[in-house]
Amino acid sequence: MDIKDFMNNNKKLIIGIVIICFVLLIFIGFKKDGKEKISIVSKDIEAGKNIDVSEFVKLKDKYKDTYVIEPLNKKVNCLEVGKKTISYILREKGSTDKEEVKVDFNVVDTTPPVIKELDILSVPFKSKFNITKFIEAQDNIDGKLSEDKIKVEGNVDTAKIGKYNIKVTAEDSSGNKAIKDMEIKVIRPYIAIEKIKGLEGKYINKGKNLVLSFYDNYGRASYSFGETGDSLNYSGHVSSMQKKGNEIRLLVSYDTSDWQNGEKPDYEFAEMKLYRIGNDLRLQSFLDYKNIDLSYAGKSWNDVKNSFNIN
Repeated sequence: MDIKDFMNNNKKLIIGIVIICFVLLIFIGFKKDGKEKISIVSKDIEAGKNIDVSEFVKLKDKYKDTYVIEPLNKKVNCLEVGKKTISYILREKGSTDKEEVKVDFNVVDTTPPVIKELDILSVPFKSKFNITKFIEAQDNIDGKLSEDKIKVEGNVDTAKIGKYNIKVTAEDSSGNKAIKDMEIKVIRPYIAIEKIKGLEGKYINKGKNLVLSFYDNYGRASYSFGETGDSLNYSGHVSSMQKKGNEIRLLVSYDTSDWQNGEKPDYEFAEMKLYRIGNDLRLQSFLDYKNIDLSYAGKSWNDVKNSFNIN
């Protein structure tokens, strides 16, 4: 059978094949035509969550009046650096026919972490300094950075009251760094007045004309003592309290700024001890004031023991 006979005997088959090929060519051409109608504004996408991808592509000028292009999902998470395929829907105005156009982008991470202060930048005297108690570093991909991603330059000596300048650097997994200069204060600690309520009032040594008072200073437990009428008395905060047996030991801090020359000691923290003699409560100070032994006759032991749960 020659070609002519084959053609004559299989006209319907040949016509069917031609129609199928024509339809496939139209379909392939339409698919290709979709991408040709749009342009990519930028191939690079900055990493992050819930990114609006509406403006990453646009219609070419000659199709703006006749077509519409919209993202399949307006908000997209781009949390991995590298290739990211995003789907858009292309349709002709007035038509319900839609075409999905997939566009490849490149996700990049150039955003440094954000260092946020969590608390007042002060650390109590003789406590342990840990920068993660004061700051938090958040990253657009990594989230909250772990302690090993945060570095501190400079030293905070908690054994010495004062101000210390440090530099904090937070680095994310892409190598982006955030740097923040900070001033940390080492301060005199104090306890709340509620902790020492059983000691409110005055303790007086009448023979030596000396007065000691515990009082509420904006919620802080504070004290003042010295000679009656002496403006250059001792004052400060009660920093901590320990209870053991027949003793109450108070760690106190004091302000030496107004002391006369030669009276200022080499320390700013010391211990007061309250102790029991019979049913009397006595208080002994942490040093001699002008060579006078600071022992006070005060309230009875029963007046305060219940406040401190002392047997």
